[in-house]
Amino acid sequence: MDAALRARLEATVEEYERLSREMSTQEVASDPDQYRQYAKAQADLEAIVENYRAYQAAQQAHDDAIQMLQAEDDPEIHELAEQEREQASARMEELEKAVRLLLLPKDPYDEKNTIVEIRAGTGGDE
Repeated sequence: MDAALRARLEATVEEYERLSREMSTQEVASDPDQYRQYAKAQADLEAIVENYRAYQAAQQAHDDAIQMLQAEDDPEIHELAEQEREQASARMEELEKAVRLLLLPKDPYDEKNTIVEIRAGTGGDE
């Protein structure tokens, strides 16, 4: 994960936590419209934050496995650590793809209601 993406994700986590703190204040809790606005903004960020935290956990597991590989001479532990490193690495790739997808801008029409009417074809010899 590159530094720019990591910085953007850290800013997203900070914003998510700021919204959580603001929602717990008396001022926001007493105003339903403002509370709804903060809750929607927080909900929009929640999936990104959860995936980034899971990525951080997978990265920690990866780093721990590498340390174990360097520290241990026992072939069984070495094999186990290598498997753990590979699993963590695969999980990190999977989560990075998910985070990148979640960071794409949302379509403004996604939240609008649409009614589609489907009619049978009319006329002509077919």
